Amino acid sequence: MSVTMQEMINFHLTGRRGVDDTANGPGPDICPALLMPYRQLSELRYDFPLVLIDSPANPAFADSLTGICNRMLRDIAPEGNAGEQLRQHVLQLEKRMRELVIDGHDESLSQLWKRAEKSLLAECEEAEAELKRNSLATARFALKTDGVVVNCDAQLSSRLLQHAFRRTEASRTSQSVEKIESLIIRLRNILKVDDLKHSNSESPQTLKKNLGKRYKDSFDFDMMSELLDDATPQNRLPSQRRNRIQAALATLESQQFFVPATAARNKRGSGQYEFIVDDLSVALKAYDERLPQMAEVIRAISIAELECDNAYREEKHSSYFDLFSAQALAPEDLEVFPSYLICLHESELRALDIARLMEVVSSDLPMKILLQVSDALTHQSAQSFTAPGNAFVVQSTSSNLYRQSKAIKKGLEFNGPAVFSIFAPIEALTTETPAYLVAAAAMESRVFPAFSYDPGAGAGLADRFDISSNPKVASDWPHREFSYEDDELQMIVEDCAFTAADFAIIDEKYSEHFAFAPKETWSDDMLQVSDYLALTDVETIEKVPYLTAVDGDNVLRRFVVDDGLIRIVRRCRERWHALQELGGVNNSYASAALANVPVAEPVTEPAPVTKEAVAAPVETTVEVVDKAEAEETPEIASDDPYIDTPRCTTCDECTNRNDRMFAYDENKQAYIKDPDAGTFRQLVEAAEECQVAIIHPGKPRNTDEPGLDELIKRAEPFMA
Repeated sequence: MSVTMQEMINFHLTGRRGVDDTANGPGPDICPALLMPYRQLSELRYDFPLVLIDSPANPAFADSLTGICNRMLRDIAPEGNAGEQLRQHVLQLEKRMRELVIDGHDESLSQLWKRAEKSLLAECEEAEAELKRNSLATARFALKTDGVVVNCDAQLSSRLLQHAFRRTEASRTSQSVEKIESLIIRLRNILKVDDLKHSNSESPQTLKKNLGKRYKDSFDFDMMSELLDDATPQNRLPSQRRNRIQAALATLESQQFFVPATAARNKRGSGQYEFIVDDLSVALKAYDERLPQMAEVIRAISIAELECDNAYREEKHSSYFDLFSAQALAPEDLEVFPSYLICLHESELRALDIARLMEVVSSDLPMKILLQVSDALTHQSAQSFTAPGNAFVVQSTSSNLYRQSKAIKKGLEFNGPAVFSIFAPIEALTTETPAYLVAAAAMESRVFPAFSYDPGAGAGLADRFDISSNPKVASDWPHREFSYEDDELQMIVEDCAFTAADFAIIDEKYSEHFAFAPKETWSDDMLQVSDYLALTDVETIEKVPYLTAVDGDNVLRRFVVDDGLIRIVRRCRERWHALQELGGVNNSYASAALANVPVAEPVTEPAPVTKEAVAAPVETTVEVVDKAEAEETPEIASDDPYIDTPRCTTCDECTNRNDRMFAYDENKQAYIKDPDAGTFRQLVEAAEECQVAIIHPGKPRNTDEPGLDELIKRAEPFMA
């Protein structure tokens, strides 16, 4: 064994570097090998930036710039060469917008569009600029969506959740707003009619004022007052009823939960007061203090409805409403009122805050909690909500928020507590790797896996718990092919697993857990982290785990990983196994049940004994066959596009792209409805964007479609 290998083993076991080359740790330009193709995000089409949609008519609260451009081009760009120029110009503008949004400007999509268009046209010759100007004007006219554009940064989770919360609450409480506004108008009308019956309303002065100056010399107002007073019926409101109506009206007009259209709209013009705070203790205290106010509003609404229908009976209702208080509020009463959104950061939570947080999660309080995490390897309390009882839970990373938008919306609409645990790296603390890739790496590496728990989805975990948005859910780690050229310019293809160690090398805080291994020291005793973890303790003797990374010059590097980080990686794998159990993947109970299934003897009718039956030995076998595999499936021609429909997660990506080509079956899972209703490009792009890689584009059906050589090459990875 070489001295260099011994020094690497020493580092692995002790975490202390020696004096040779292994003393060098990873620099800020180092990234895991599998992330290298994605370093230049502005060159890629992906989910970000997002547009926070401001139109209440649009049911979605956010959309991706890529999705907006895709749907626009589908609507306005003709098929084939006629629309290719328009498509290219819009895609160039989209790329420029993606570059400009990185500079941190807080602007709407329409403003960003104009800025990007001006920048793009400034680089063109006059003739080319005129063509682009016409194309972009056509596209701008077709742009139907607007809203603030946000990138994947440390503020994304807070901005997105607050925007979604306001949109959801405005929609959820709209009926309450309309009811209160209607009751206010009706109660005012009752009092106005009663006022008209009052003698003061028929005094000469009042009549003269009401008729106006035009008729002041045409009538004898003293005589008119006497005539009206004699003719006015005397069935005015009893004082007790009038006082009750006035009290209910005053409560409805002064309540601070809803803003009817008749009141001043000084709360963002949305008919809402703000119920967003950043302190859990403040939120709990405010909620307790407002319970009596909620009871007063419910009491006033009930009284107002009875009075408007002339159904209030003193002997029946007064004693009940005199005793009505916060203790009498039913769950359906509380659902009428707005929820609270509490935005927390895990690094600022104290032990008392965590205890209160668990109290909220286990209660029925209408509170939505955003728990932001920036150090997923150190802080793990955010991942303790895997068995939350009656609380709705969404765990994800900032890079995955758009794909989790349906779960987020359901959580915000849920009548009860909901927790949104989101990992978003602090950019100042990361290496040169973009924040989007850091967040994506956290989910890919099982450091911060995504899941959702919906208590209202069904009776058991199979319906409630969902981990399908994670890559390769059946595996410990996602595996990908990594290709590179060696010193002799030969292409080398390796299978690499993306583990928690790959995530750790991105963060400078964990650089001490890595030591550089020069190429001349590489040997068979060095094992990739995933392979090292697959061995027993005895088998790992005189072996060292390493990580493959790439520096800023795209030079391949190896870094030895110390045992301290290996223990962290193992813990991440164990937590992932626990999530798999809850999600019904590699479930130990199911595996044990299958292993212990008794082999039943087949029950058959006695068969006649023949010479052939006596001569031939009989073998009886029983196989446990998966139901999905046992179902007969039609054969698909290798050239035809198809979708692995049973694996569809209903993310809407393909159907939003082209709902004539892609459609959902009765189980809300996608299939190819009509392969001729779109282009091969749409098939390839849909396959590239599919989060579970189940779309197989096949071969082009129109051999005259432009750009086929490139598209066929892009389609190859999805044809396996």
